[in-house]
Amino acid sequence: MLWRLFASVFWVYASTKHAYLFFCHFLKFCSKIMCFLFTFYYQMRYNSLYYNKIFIIKSFVIQIYLKFHFAYKLFIKPLSDNIHNNNINRAEISIFLQEKLVKQVRWGIDIVVRKNAKILIEQALLELLIEQPLDHIDVQDVAQKAGLSRQTFYYNFKNKHDLLCWILEQDIAMATEAFRAGGEMYDYIKAALNMMKEKAVFYRSIAASEQRRRSYINYFENGLLDCAKIVENRSTLGRMSTQLWDSLQFFTYGASGMMQNWVENGMQQTPAQVAEVIICNMPITVARYFQNSMDKISAK
Repeated sequence: MLWRLFASVFWVYASTKHAYLFFCHFLKFCSKIMCFLFTFYYQMRYNSLYYNKIFIIKSFVIQIYLKFHFAYKLFIKPLSDNIHNNNINRAEISIFLQEKLVKQVRWGIDIVVRKNAKILIEQALLELLIEQPLDHIDVQDVAQKAGLSRQTFYYNFKNKHDLLCWILEQDIAMATEAFRAGGEMYDYIKAALNMMKEKAVFYRSIAASEQRRRSYINYFENGLLDCAKIVENRSTLGRMSTQLWDSLQFFTYGASGMMQNWVENGMQQTPAQVAEVIICNMPITVARYFQNSMDKISAK
């Protein structure tokens, strides 16, 4: 109805074919803005924990331009040509606006939702955990909270356990990226603890479950070892000796124990404080290997 009213008003005040051409370009511009804002809203709300915001803006400007460039060629451009050649009347314009453009907007929304389904499902689970324990939440509850169907949930995840593992994997992956960017084990630990702090309700629920408690600990420990392997592969000092690797594993178990204690006791200290304490207790031989390796890499 809104498109029909707008078209009628525009017909009254500007009946020349040049005005209609302007109107078509105006619709193209408005469609770009609407779709971008809708997509940007979901990404900034649910994905800002994972990605740099400037990167999100740049990538979606490019995506929205490409999508609506093709939409313009398929729909807006033919309309403009018909208007220019006087092959379309007022009724046809109203039908086009009501059916074609609305259909394209709905199609665009569906695309955005499908691409961000996992993020929407994760956010729905986090919101549900505020209201009830993890064991009382089923797939139907999560899908309904996210505004999606059960089929969409199962298209993205095998079951609820698969969803929990995906969240843990994403968090540790982002912490590993922080290590790659900073080059210090402190960066990984601090980033991992920051993710836990921001999703405190999720990690407390995992820690409270006897069956799932070990899962987030394993992911944290494996992330530490992966960071060490990254240093090994890039270092000119060679691979760690067996003794050095055993010391690293000992440190990993201690770090995960401190992390678990921090989570279960309410996360009272800041992630930076806990990360500093963990790093201060790293074995000297391991710390020296990391420092020398990173110095060699930086010298390159």
